Amino acid sequence: MSRLEKEDPESVRVISLKFFGGLTNKEIAAMDGVAERTVERHWAYAKARLYQMIRAETGNEVSDALD
Repeated sequence: MSRLEKEDPESVRVISLKFFGGLTNKEIAAMDGVAERTVERHWAYAKARLYQMIRAETGNEVSDALD
């Protein structure tokens, strides 16, 4: 995630709040003062980039654990 954080720190923050903190998109949006759609975009970008990064490193398919 440190590589992704260099590219897009906000997406990593959304991952942390959703995955580890258990917050919803709506809760994150309210906390940050942004539209829920903005959080959804960060989440979608983060999942796609993490998938690409993991696949590039391992050469394997990645499970759907982030869905």
